[in-house]
Amino acid sequence: MNPRVVNTLSGAPCSKRRAIRVFDGAQSGFTLLELVMVIVIIGIIGATGAQLLSGGVEAYETGRKQLATLGKARYAADRLAWEIRQTEYTGASYNITSLTSSQFRFVKTDGETVTVNSSAGNMQLTYNSVGFATPLTDQLSNLTFSYYQADGQTAATVASQVRYVEANFTLDNGVAMFPRRIRVALREKP
Repeated sequence: MNPRVVNTLSGAPCSKRRAIRVFDGAQSGFTLLELVMVIVIIGIIGATGAQLLSGGVEAYETGRKQLATLGKARYAADRLAWEIRQTEYTGASYNITSLTSSQFRFVKTDGETVTVNSSAGNMQLTYNSVGFATPLTDQLSNLTFSYYQADGQTAATVASQVRYVEANFTLDNGVAMFPRRIRVALREKP
């Protein structure tokens, strides 16, 4: 096909300086092969972008779960320490009624009996006046208590020896384990 030179305004033949080339009878466009190549390239870019986005969403979700579990662990540790610090001193010893590795029962300064134990994956706090257990946290995989004498190292076997209460617990969110340990010094004798 031979292109002809035409005037851009009138369509009449003119010099090459003020003209554009128009092809007679020829259609311009993309071939089928070019269109297929573009579609394949767009597909590859889309698949790569989708993988990057899904990885980012997965990392966000994992981080969100871990932060939520850490928040639960912190709340449980703080609340447990606050409750234990209120153990009543009777003049001869602290008013501790159960001193086992799986349960800690004591009487607070206001006369309320408190029990801390685990049940069905929950750390539970029970007040006798209320009569039912309130969960401190879920996702609990284990909870143990240890009791120490005034030197902080010798194990206490009876309530009159206890000066420190240590709670070890682990939360499991299905992705990671979060162990925590708190050691609470009971209030000084009056």
